[in-house]
Order: sequence, then structure tokens, then C-alpha cells
Amino acid sequence: MQQAVLHHYPNLPATYRFTNRSSSTLFTRQCIERFRTAVSRPFLLHPYLVSAPAADHLHFSDFATVILTEEERLWLEKTSPYLTKAYLSYLSAYRFKPEQVKIKFIPVPEDNLRGKLEIDIIGPWVETILWEVPLMACLSETYFQTVFTDWNYEGQEGMVANYLHQYFIH
Repeated sequence: MQQAVLHHYPNLPATYRFTNRSSSTLFTRQCIERFRTAVSRPFLLHPYLVSAPAADHLHFSDFATVILTEEERLWLEKTSPYLTKAYLSYLSAYRFKPEQVKIKFIPVPEDNLRGKLEIDIIGPWVETILWEVPLMACLSETYFQTVFTDWNYEGQEGMVANYLHQYFIH
């Protein structure tokens, strides 16, 4: 999709707006502040997300430093011949711009520490299109670390494997 946007609408402005499909779900002020920090500054990566042997340590990352490595670009070129060289060059040079993300916490009247969340991503469509998945992953992780914390990893691998098999592996 981004390749098509780059080709046909390279300068078209866009706004993506987060829609919470579960209107009864409230976020805490702490959750939103941690989320805002994760988007705007370096954030902590869980060791589970980092390949061994580095997995023994917690890692910091930053959206603005995420890059497509040369090795990844070559792999994409080899395995995805429909991706043009111009697009792969663009993707190699692309950097997230945290200033494109606007995060607003709206407390509910009865509790100043809980509330709704508004997120707008504003910028050229070709850039804003890449924010959705990493932002939702970051928000989900933050929510389950700060708001809904009564869970554990027990059985999670089986659930993920079943989900992948059901929806993606044929």
C-alpha cells in the first residue's frame, strides 16, 4: 500500500485518528504518559522481543532510529520482486517522525485518573501510513503493563500459534 501511495500521492497530506472500538475501555493517566514517552523518546524493549544473545538485557529503542537495514532491504528485493527499487530506496531512507503523533488524554468526569484516549497522526500520507501498527503495539503493551495487569505468559505461545495457524497458515 505504501508503495502505491508513494507512486500516486507522494505529497498528499493525511490524518489518521485512533478509534477505540471498546468504548468502555478506559486508560489511566499513567498509561497515557508512559505511552506518550514511548512515542516521543527512547522506550524499553522487552527481552522477549530482542534476539539472543542480547535477550538477557533490556534494550532501549526509539521510533526515530528504526531503520531498514541493508540486509533487510536485500532480502525484500529478493523475496518481493513487486517492490520497486525506488520504493526500497525510499523505505531505506524513511525515519519515523514522533512529532507527527498527537496524543491526548481525556479524563472521565467521575475520575481524573482514568479516561479516554485520542491519537492523531498528521503528515504526508506516505509517512503516516507506517505509524498504525507500531503505535497500536506500543499502546497495547503499555496498557497491559499499567492498566490490565492481571495476566501472565502461561499458555500464550499456544494461543499465538493457534491464531497464526487459523488465520495465516494454510
